[in-house]
Amino acid sequence: MKQFLMLAAALFFMGSPAMAAEHSHDHAAKPVDPHAHAHAETAENGHADLTLMHVMHDLGANLNRIHWGIMTNNRYMVEQGAAGIASHPMPKGGLKPYIKKNADMIKDAVPVYDEMVHKTADEIKEKAATASMLELQKMAATIGEGCVNCHDVFRNP
Repeated sequence: MKQFLMLAAALFFMGSPAMAAEHSHDHAAKPVDPHAHAHAETAENGHADLTLMHVMHDLGANLNRIHWGIMTNNRYMVEQGAAGIASHPMPKGGLKPYIKKNADMIKDAVPVYDEMVHKTADEIKEKAATASMLELQKMAATIGEGCVNCHDVFRNP
């Protein structure tokens, strides 16, 4: 039973074999502009009604996916987790409805941390096939630092 649960967990985190087979690591054809990320929020892509908590939970799951991929030497998983962070949707109505305090501080800080997280996620996505796992781990730590710093500003007075 224990082996079955471990296999099920591994398959859950890895994605389907078909997805892995279709994946290509040809990044030369895809230039990255770290300032050009877009937050999807249209009804057509199914993200129009996500709350901030939904988006943050998904971002956390993708960061966990990066960490699990690093720990298991699964470069596809690392790349997919980074792609999920780099292209995360915007919560319904943007951030404004969720700001209860520190509005001025948040207005200045969130774009800085948002860029830090997205730029690093794009970098991980591009380097997932070639960088050492130690280098990828250091970049993942930068994403975590950006998340914690933003949460600190958003939650604390």
